Amino acid sequence: LRPDQLAALDWLARQIAPVCMIEAPPGVGKTLLAAMWAHQQDRPVCILTATLSLLAQYEDLGIPVIRGRANFNCRFGGTCENDGDDSCATDECPYDLAKVRAIRAPVFATTYAAFLSDQTVRAQAPIVVCDEGQRMDDLLSLWYGVTLTVPPTVRPKPPTVPDLALWRLWANQTSPWGDQPSTYARNKRALRKLYHLADRTDWVTTCNAGRLEVRPLWPSDAWTHAMSYAESVLIQSATLYGGHFFAKMLGVEDYAVLRLDSPFDVEQRPVYIIPVANLSYRSTDGDWWRVGQACTDIVKAAGITKGLIHVSSRNQVNRMRSMFNDLLPNVRV
Repeated sequence: LRPDQLAALDWLARQIAPVCMIEAPPGVGKTLLAAMWAHQQDRPVCILTATLSLLAQYEDLGIPVIRGRANFNCRFGGTCENDGDDSCATDECPYDLAKVRAIRAPVFATTYAAFLSDQTVRAQAPIVVCDEGQRMDDLLSLWYGVTLTVPPTVRPKPPTVPDLALWRLWANQTSPWGDQPSTYARNKRALRKLYHLADRTDWVTTCNAGRLEVRPLWPSDAWTHAMSYAESVLIQSATLYGGHFFAKMLGVEDYAVLRLDSPFDVEQRPVYIIPVANLSYRSTDGDWWRVGQACTDIVKAAGITKGLIHVSSRNQVNRMRSMFNDLLPNVRV
């Protein structure tokens, strides 16, 4: 273990607050830190990630993982994210079988989406590690709220104004829709959830052309509901806004924060801004080609043998991989 990791583990061992936060930049080794701390506990631990790539890193460390229901095929057709078949017993469901195998371990990992969507998973771990914690406010708000896209064929027609009372009344009168079982089940859950939204929460409602989005003004109620089974929580990220504002946003009063500096000297981590193209959803293939050309030029000029290119979607990953294959066929991406 590195000195920063050892210092963080020592700090965690001395904390009594139910919520601890570690703000540590890239390079500290937060994944290994979380795994080591989790294995030191005397109660079951669930580690949460926002992305499947980080979930795979925990799996590489030997920690069993739970993937979402959509990753398992139901023997009655479709995936396990459907509402299920009455004759589909728990001991026959591939998702339930994988889930049971994972939660029997002292430490298991899953995504926020899988954790939030399955109450039985949330109930299994009195200790929770929230990795990629900077994403938590968005993920909690998305889960606690409702998003609906209503086709023009649905009757009765939905309201055209962002009046939550009207939308809840409409949800109680409307039957689910969808050609695929997963779509039908998802819309069924969304309608039921919309009708039963908690009155005590301050909601922000927007609607446009049959699309409704309802989000809590603050994620505090969502946090309380999501962590109702947790006795101890560790939140870690490179960006937690100093920790104090983040705690206020979640409605957490009893917490402790540790901030670690980057293990790399400033001279070893310069930032260069190279304005190549103005990227947006309107970007052309030519814009992306200029970005790909700039990246490959950096790789060639620096003689890089290993590096990381950040993009914001799977489509962009495929774009960059394709361009590197054309421009640098000898480089594995």
